[in-house]
Amino acid sequence: MELMIHQHDVSVDEALRERIERRINAALDRFEPRISRVTVQLRDLNGPRGGLDKDCRIAIKLIPSGELFIEQRDDNLHAAVATAADRAAEVVRRAVSRRKRGIGAG
Repeated sequence: MELMIHQHDVSVDEALRERIERRINAALDRFEPRISRVTVQLRDLNGPRGGLDKDCRIAIKLIPSGELFIEQRDDNLHAAVATAADRAAEVVRRAVSRRKRGIGAG
């Protein structure tokens, strides 16, 4: 599973990048055989004005085909990533379950 992290208008140091990688891997590790790529986009929408402006978007490319998208906003980047990772795990679990039952395969 390839993991890419992109940042826009938000500073992500190496320690935060590693924490994000660990959080995403922990959430999606059990689905690794079914995932080819995970792309995480981090943005600060309002800059110094604050508010619910830390945005975490996760795109998951499934094997053999299909893509899933999750978006989460919070006033804290760590919280946005954690919630998005949990939601991603649930979305992948449902997609894998549907495919096993033959619903929406393809």
